Amino acid sequence: MKIVQQEKEKHYEILGTLKPTDICWIHSVLYMVISAPDEYDNVRVIKLGTGELDYFNDRTSVELADCFLVVNV
Repeated sequence: MKIVQQEKEKHYEILGTLKPTDICWIHSVLYMVISAPDEYDNVRVIKLGTGELDYFNDRTSVELADCFLVVNV
């Protein structure tokens, strides 16, 4: 039996092209997009795990995350 390992290719996008609820890595931190770009070309995101809000330029290069979010209310 031959074991073959294949690493997943990283997929990068521009933050401004993502829609709310998309999840991505920005500077090695996991964020969820919560609003589209505003009049100043900033996108509001929330840091998953801590709930901190942050703003990034819509031209920021991000790595899409392969995950899903489960909310229990």
